[in-house]
Amino acid sequence: MLNNNIIITIGGGSCQGKSILALNVAHKLNIPLVISTDTVRNQLFIVYPNNPFLTSPTYLLKPSWFNKQKYKVSRILKELIYIYELRGESIIIEGLHLSSDFISFLRTKSNAFTICINNNLSFADRILNKTETRNIFKYFNPNTEETKYGKITESNLHHTELMKYEKRMTQIHNEIINDFKSEKFPIINFYKILDATNKLYRMIEEWLNTIN
Repeated sequence: MLNNNIIITIGGGSCQGKSILALNVAHKLNIPLVISTDTVRNQLFIVYPNNPFLTSPTYLLKPSWFNKQKYKVSRILKELIYIYELRGESIIIEGLHLSSDFISFLRTKSNAFTICINNNLSFADRILNKTETRNIFKYFNPNTEETKYGKITESNLHHTELMKYEKRMTQIHNEIINDFKSEKFPIINFYKILDATNKLYRMIEEWLNTIN
C-alpha cells in the first residue's frame, strides 16, 4: 500500500508499449487511475473541433502543430495533477504529448517518478504487439486498391498507415527521449514488456523507500 499520493509518468513515442506497461504497473501498485495523453488530446478535440493541431493521428501533424498539441495537453495534465493531489490519490500518466516545460515541471515534484521507455524491437514487431491494446487499424489493400480498417496481421502489416510513417514516429520518439534526458530522467531499454515492467517496478520500489 502506498503511504503517499504519487505521480508516475511514462513517456515515449508511438508503439513503444507505454499503455500496457502503465496498466501493468498500476496493477502492481493498486493505482486505479491511468491517464493517457491520447485521451486528453481526444477530449480537447471534442471541445475544440476547429483546432487543426488537435487532430489525430499525431504523426501527421507538422512540428509546430505538434508542439501546440503538446502544450495544450500538458496544461490539462498539470491541472489534473493538482486535482488528484488535493484528493490524495495516486495517478499514472502515459503518453507522448508531453511538452518540455511539463517534463521540467515534473522535476520539481518530490512525489513524482518520471521515466521514458525505449522498445528495442523492430518497428514491425512493435506494431504487432500493439494489437494487445488496439483492435482496429487503417491499412491499404493492394489487391482491391481500397483503404480498409481491421485487425493487423503479418500479411497486411506492411500496408498499414503506421508503417508508412515509421520515419516520422521514430523522429518524434527520439525527440521525447532527448527531452527526458535533458532533465536527467532515466530511460528503460527493453525487448520484452514483462522485463520492462519488472525493472520499472523495482525502480519505483527503491524510489518509494526514499520518500516514505
